[in-house]
Amino acid sequence: MDKNKQYITNRKNVIRVSGAVWYFLIVIIKLSLGILLLMVTIGAITVIIKNFTDEITILVTKWQLNVGSDFLRLFLGRLKFIDEERFKQIGFFTAMYSGIVLTEGIGLLLQKRWAEYFTIIATSTFIPFEIYKIIEHFTHVKIVILVINILIIYFLITRVKHNIKQKKRV
Repeated sequence: MDKNKQYITNRKNVIRVSGAVWYFLIVIIKLSLGILLLMVTIGAITVIIKNFTDEITILVTKWQLNVGSDFLRLFLGRLKFIDEERFKQIGFFTAMYSGIVLTEGIGLLLQKRWAEYFTIIATSTFIPFEIYKIIEHFTHVKIVILVINILIIYFLITRVKHNIKQKKRV
């Protein structure tokens, strides 16, 4: 009997530690994504302010990118069709989305209950859009992102339910 209780206690501790690790990973994902989106916003605004072609040339030279790279040629080929108005839209929407994601990340980092609910709602809101984008143009990266977001939602819902049960016991 004593061994059985010890096993259950150890198992709860493992689950608690595992939950903390997953929670921390979610915080890292949200903060990293928020910072990345903020950088895209700043980049879009910079391109609007400066001459776009000159700016790209400077970046390619500064970062010593392989001009013969297929990826770089494809990327630059797509960029030349984007006008100033489109960069304004990109800047606006990435700023809004980075604000949402950074709010989630900072709230979760501070372990605020509202942040868990906010993250569940905000992340769930984008699931239909992600599915639409997968149907429109399938890539493995989009599938991975969708699965990660579903796992984040599942983990946070499970955590919220657990916390509600804990409150009822007290």
